[in-house]
Amino acid sequence: RPGRDFLPMRMTARTSLVAAFLLATGVTAGMAVEPGPWSHELSLEAGAAFPTAANRFSDTAKTGPVAGARYLYRTSVNFAFGLQGEYYSFGAQERTFVTATTGGRITARSNDQAALLELVGRYALLPAARVVPYFYAGAGAAHFQQVTKGEPVGGAGWLDTGGTTETRQLQDANSTGLCASA
Repeated sequence: RPGRDFLPMRMTARTSLVAAFLLATGVTAGMAVEPGPWSHELSLEAGAAFPTAANRFSDTAKTGPVAGARYLYRTSVNFAFGLQGEYYSFGAQERTFVTATTGGRITARSNDQAALLELVGRYALLPAARVVPYFYAGAGAAHFQQVTKGEPVGGAGWLDTGGTTETRQLQDANSTGLCASA
């Protein structure tokens, strides 16, 4: 609605249920400061990050929180460009495995985190419609980190300290690369 900077929203039971659904699924909600050409738009997101079976990631991680923000600057009624950043933190899933060298059992937990920063563009197909369909694309950089800690179980112990069973860091893997969204 052109000319209005902010519309306060009353939290009814229906609004609360819709807000809970949006947070649970990670859907983005935002508002334009003043809709129209040459305006600014800020969107904040919060929700749940779901590990998938791709690369067996769901074997080592559980659902965790995701948060992010997107800033768009509209250069026309149809086109906007800006920045988007997101941060994901996945819960640790405990797993037990047997070592190949000694046959001892180790229980391990991985803490996985990912972040991305993208330059984005959006083209609104029907900018005057009540629900606006659009094309969206972005490209940028992504960083992933996985830290795995574990301890011997079932009578096993660390060989280098005479069989102790303290928790140790087993892995600290990082990777940074390019990312794209559409």
